[in-house]
Amino acid sequence: WPANDPGQSPNLPANRDMLQGVRGGLLESLELAGRKTINWAKVRECQQGNAEHPSEYYTRLVKQGRMFGGVNRENEENRTLMVSFFVDQSTPDIKKYFSKHMPGWQGKGLDEIVSIAAFVFNGRDERQLKQKKKKEKDR
Repeated sequence: WPANDPGQSPNLPANRDMLQGVRGGLLESLELAGRKTINWAKVRECQQGNAEHPSEYYTRLVKQGRMFGGVNRENEENRTLMVSFFVDQSTPDIKKYFSKHMPGWQGKGLDEIVSIAAFVFNGRDERQLKQKKKKEKDR
């Protein structure tokens, strides 16, 4: 700030525009300085439990992402990151399904990824029954 009064009247349109520009720059600087540091390690700690439905896990992951990563779901870059986090930290059977049956899953939307994960999650019981019947038949 100037040590001496510059003698400029804020009532003149040219001076008012200059002051508004300076004020805007100051507010933007304060906003940038006050942002939280993104802690992706905390977001990565969020793992899906074996009995946890993918939609519940997704809700928990988004909450964790907002809290520690400053994730804005409308931002395309953040959306891609959240898709990767969701698949990478899912249970092994869901992760395996995506790697084996959906090679282009990285380009899919979050809603589609969650619904596919729910399909795999709901099919667990059927697979377990088939395996159990096969074991009984082999005996």
